[in-house]
Amino acid sequence: MKVALIRKEYTLSWGGAESYVVHLSRYLAERGHTVHVFANTWDLPSDPRITFHRVPMLAFYSPLKNLTFAFATKRLLKKEQFDIVNGFSQAY
Repeated sequence: MKVALIRKEYTLSWGGAESYVVHLSRYLAERGHTVHVFANTWDLPSDPRITFHRVPMLAFYSPLKNLTFAFATKRLLKKEQFDIVNGFSQAY
């Protein structure tokens, strides 16, 4: 399956949802699924089994940050076809 996972931050440094997405992406990749992560930032070494897409967003005002992240994610998702799209933050 081709899976898209969406979270603003992809990290193990903090947050439950952030850590969950990291572990889920690795788990799915280990089982042979095609995994794409859509995030604004990540602080882990690249994993050749996972494709990362940097989602631009404004960072200075919280509601605008969420809105720009959602719109940018939607635009990026339209470029490909996925079997599953799972958002763990304001996705679209």
